[in-house]
Amino acid sequence: MFDEKNNSFEHFGHDPKDNNTISSNKILYTFETHDGSIWICTLDGLNKFNPDTNTVERFYHDEENPYSIGQNSVWTGVEDSKNRLWLGLRTEGLSLFDPNTEKFHN
Repeated sequence: MFDEKNNSFEHFGHDPKDNNTISSNKILYTFETHDGSIWICTLDGLNKFNPDTNTVERFYHDEENPYSIGQNSVWTGVEDSKNRLWLGLRTEGLSLFDPNTEKFHN
């Protein structure tokens, strides 16, 4: 992450012992949403990074939850005009994430 104030970079990587790190270092795509969150698409899950608090929320596929993301291999994403996230998955097509309900639709 680039810190414009200090003109420096800070590395944020996966640490299997720390749940407040990204789910994988195999990053495929990143994008920023209207609220300043940085979304990190990886081969092993989707991550929402809050640069103000340096916290990470991870999203994984869960066979038992029909509202989880369609699979863990997330290749791309974009925010639409309704602030929903459209996520391109490796083999399962698209997942639509509604941040108001925190549910994925596949």
